[in-house]
Amino acid sequence: MSRSPLFTAVIPDYNYGRFIGQAIESVLNQSMADFELIIVNDASTDNSDEVIRKYTGDKRVRYLINEKNSGCYYSLKRGFSEARSIYAASLSADDFYLPDAFSAMACEANNCPDADIIYGKYCFVNGDGYITQWVNHPGWNQTVRSQRKSDLADLLQYDLYINITAAFVKLGLFKDYDFDRSMRVSDYEFILQLAQDDKKFHFIDKYLLAFRCHGEQLSVGDNFYVDGTQLKDQLTLLERYVIPKNYDRLVGADAGIIRLLDSKIQALMNYPDSAAKILPELSSRIENAKRTIYTLGNSIISGNKGSDGNMAKPLDVQNYIGIMGTLAYENKIPELLKYYNLYRGIFSDTGDLLKVDEMIRNLKSRLDSHCS
Repeated sequence: MSRSPLFTAVIPDYNYGRFIGQAIESVLNQSMADFELIIVNDASTDNSDEVIRKYTGDKRVRYLINEKNSGCYYSLKRGFSEARSIYAASLSADDFYLPDAFSAMACEANNCPDADIIYGKYCFVNGDGYITQWVNHPGWNQTVRSQRKSDLADLLQYDLYINITAAFVKLGLFKDYDFDRSMRVSDYEFILQLAQDDKKFHFIDKYLLAFRCHGEQLSVGDNFYVDGTQLKDQLTLLERYVIPKNYDRLVGADAGIIRLLDSKIQALMNYPDSAAKILPELSSRIENAKRTIYTLGNSIISGNKGSDGNMAKPLDVQNYIGIMGTLAYENKIPELLKYYNLYRGIFSDTGDLLKVDEMIRNLKSRLDSHCS
């Protein structure tokens, strides 16, 4: 090609010879032809090379082979370093694009040239490529999007609604930002980096990608949950991004952030033997995370802020009980119940807290009787 294309799709492959042909064809068969395809074979030992070479006659295809197995993110970086386009995307060798995905993204790139990330929806397919679920992520919900004040807040309370394989990102961002290879959710962390730095995200309300679930991906399968990796990674994300400089953008998302964290805890608790071992090891990190998230909720309920404009006072038992008492005295019952439900789980039982529990039970009983 004599000029730079609009899109580059990079496919890193390691021993996915049985799937990569469909991935490649899903790119080459797009109706919008202004793209290049870079395939990086990460020293596969299966028939990947044989399959890939069937497509190297196409001038839009470039084929790179790593001398040794170096991992997915090394392969991606190598591919992005060779790209010449405005936008680039990572396509897993076991996934594939849906028809007209590139046309939809090209239209949005033309209409919103300042967009740093253009992303759409995805469906799940099985090992044979048959659709098993049209995903409806809460982060895509029209009401949620219309009320969105911060992608950073919504990513931390609704989970990763930007599948990096269903997104095109300005090529320079792939070069300027890195993936944390120590995390299994490194794509989530990558997107959070961009959100924290106020990069512009643009959503396409169309299905663009088929995400194949076949039990061999690192980020799916029982081992992701049973060994506590999912919960540990979520705690790491909270420790990195629920920080004072982000508080203003996160205010109002406290309940959702805690709810998502609790869902990760519950996922581990589905494996009682593992939970019994892992949760005690993580208890202090969980408590610290919830104490930090508390500062967001307290700024809403009490309206109090520190000298820097943010609520940053650590939560302790007496502070917690004091705020509960104030809300009760002011007859702010909805706020009282919300506050109790959000943060009671942080603390171990004490005499004073058992009295609070009894007060809440009596209050709920009176409310239930009144409603009936």
